[in-house]
Amino acid sequence: MISFLKHIVIVIAILFISAVGLDRIYSSLLTRPSTDSPLKKAFSYSNQEWDLVFFGSSRVVNNIDCSIISKLTGKSCLNMGSMGSTLKNDAFLFEVLLSNNNAIRDAFFQVDYKYNDFSLGSHFKADLIPFTGRELVDQYLKDEQGNALLWDIPFYRYMINDKVIGIRKVLVPIAGLFGKDAESGYKPLDGEGVLINVSLPDNYERNINSDLYEKARGATNVNLNYFTAPFCEEIKNREAMRSLNNLFDSYINYATLYDSNQEYFNDCLHLNRLGSKNFSEKIAEDIIRRRWSSLALKNE
Repeated sequence: MISFLKHIVIVIAILFISAVGLDRIYSSLLTRPSTDSPLKKAFSYSNQEWDLVFFGSSRVVNNIDCSIISKLTGKSCLNMGSMGSTLKNDAFLFEVLLSNNNAIRDAFFQVDYKYNDFSLGSHFKADLIPFTGRELVDQYLKDEQGNALLWDIPFYRYMINDKVIGIRKVLVPIAGLFGKDAESGYKPLDGEGVLINVSLPDNYERNINSDLYEKARGATNVNLNYFTAPFCEEIKNREAMRSLNNLFDSYINYATLYDSNQEYFNDCLHLNRLGSKNFSEKIAEDIIRRRWSSLALKNE
C-alpha cells in the first residue's frame, strides 16, 4: 500500500513539474517580441509617436495601406488591424499602445456589423493568455475567462485553448515564420469575387460599445475618428449603417463607395489589391481635406 502511494505521489509530482515547465516554456515563447501579431507589436512598442493609427478587423488589415497614406499625407501611419477583431479587441490594442507611453495624434476605428459584438473573440482571448498577470490584460479577461480559479493551475489555461493556440503559434517565434507584411500590418488580397460571407444587422442602437474607445483613450488627447469600409452592393442592410452617424462623432460611412466597382472586391467584405490601393488613396484624400469632424476642428 505504501509503495502504491509513493508511486501515485511520484506520478503527481512528475505531472505537476511537467505542467509548470510547459507553462513557462509556452509563456516565454508566446510573449517573445515579434511582428507576427498586432498584439505582440502593441506590447513591444514604447515611447513612439504616430500621426495616424488604424484599428479594426481584416477590413483594416486587407484594406488600409499605410505606405500610401503616409506618402500622400506626409504623416506617419500605423496599421494595427487584427484578423477577426471585435471592437473590444481594438480598444485593448489602443489602450496598450497608450499605456506604453506611445503618442497617437489621430486614431481611426473601423466599425460595422461587429458593433453589436461585445466579446473579445476566442482567438484574441487565447492570444492574451500568455500575458496574464499584467493588470490591463487581467482586466479585459476578467469577464470572459470563466472558472477563474482553475487558471492558476499550471498549463490549464493553455490546455483549454489548445485548439486556438495550436503548436504553430508556439513554433513561430523559434522558426521565424513571420509574413513579409507583418511589420506594416497591411496584407493585400489578390483576385476578384462576390462571395457573401456575412449578414448585416437590421439596426444599430447605443450600447456598451458606443463609448468603448473614449474610455480606452482615458485622459490622453488622442482624436477619435470612425469609418465603415466598403461592402459590395450584394450585401443586404447596408443602409442601417447610417445610424452609426448618431452613435459616433467624427464618422464617415464608405459602405457604398464602390457599388460601381465590383473589380475592387476580393469578396463582399474585403477589397483586393487594386481596391485597397484606391481606398487608401481615398482615405488619404479625406484626411487631407479634413472630412472627419475631429480633423476639421484641429488647429495645426
